[in-house]
Amino acid sequence: MSPQARGAHTPGPWQVAERYNCVDVRAVEGPFVADCNASFAIDWKTKEANARLIAAAPDYHEEVGRILAEHDEEAQACNFSRCGCPVCKSLRPIHAKAAGTQP
Repeated sequence: MSPQARGAHTPGPWQVAERYNCVDVRAVEGPFVADCNASFAIDWKTKEANARLIAAAPDYHEEVGRILAEHDEEAQACNFSRCGCPVCKSLRPIHAKAAGTQP
């Protein structure tokens, strides 16, 4: 299944929005992204921390993609198909999971 068939995430940047004793994540220039209020068992500070982590996701995803591409470009200059350094080995499956391109 292609990444397009799986759907794409709402474009970033995202921001934390606190109102009416609720905390959620919204796209800066767009719609609601995530509700961080679902559980009464989670305290307010944890809900805020969860929202901050979710709001940073598009930035993380873009930066990891940039690092992988840069490393792969350097590896290709040395006649390797892609970088196999420990950093890329650990980041590549996480990046694929977030992109929906995991096998």
